[in-house]
Amino acid sequence: MNACRLTSFNMKMALAMASFFLLPFSVRADTDNVSSSEMHMIEFDKAEYTLSVRLINADISDVVAELSKVAGIKIFLDESMNRTISSSFRNVSLETGIKRVLGPEISSAFVFVRYADSSGKENYRLDTVKIFDSGKMLSANFIIFDGSTEQERGAKDIFSQPHETVRMPVTPGAIRHEIGMARKNLGMIRRKYEAETTNIKAGMARIRMELSKNLSPQEREEHIRKLRYHRQNLAKIRQMSVRITTDEEKNLRELIEAEAKAGDRRKFAERQRVSEKQKRSE
Repeated sequence: MNACRLTSFNMKMALAMASFFLLPFSVRADTDNVSSSEMHMIEFDKAEYTLSVRLINADISDVVAELSKVAGIKIFLDESMNRTISSSFRNVSLETGIKRVLGPEISSAFVFVRYADSSGKENYRLDTVKIFDSGKMLSANFIIFDGSTEQERGAKDIFSQPHETVRMPVTPGAIRHEIGMARKNLGMIRRKYEAETTNIKAGMARIRMELSKNLSPQEREEHIRKLRYHRQNLAKIRQMSVRITTDEEKNLRELIEAEAKAGDRRKFAERQRVSEKQKRSE
């Protein structure tokens, strides 16, 4: 009987090992028969401001086009970027989702705008994203995907629409302008996350006040659940704030370095002109 059990066990192990080695080929065969719409999915919940994604080796330009369309934001993509993206998650904030889709190897710059909500309260939303390889923001030749404009036109197929291309100017004046905009946006990012943190903390304070009352076990459990949710949300916001702020500070440093280099080139060219003028006068 022991021998029988051992034989059965060995057979199961052999089947498992065979399945393990055959798995990559099975998955590939299955994905070859799956349509692109089934393999790739990007959904944006406007009410909750959350992003859900399922991507398997999707071309970055297609991903950016769809992100711009569903979220209604403008995205600048360096046309030299040629890579595929695989990512999967559900119901995360738009900024967090975009960072997760791009991954740590792709640089980006986020631009936010301030607005008043229905109650007149100050709020912020993502307006523009620039996507480029690290250190190449100023040398990028950007293709512009403007999802908000295409939504207004009622465009059904964003991939068939013509897209504007723009190259970043590298003159000292243009770089100084970019530096000013980067500093302004960095300040707005910090105010955005300060406001969100303040709102969450206020909600947590209200829940603690409720917990100090004489509640039923069910009510107490519900309030504790809400408090736990707020704590988790607060941690996520802080984590995202650090990441976006760090990226924006890195972009700002690169712009400042570019301005210094442009200034050095200008001074060198001026010295050359003065030297040549002196030689001609001699």
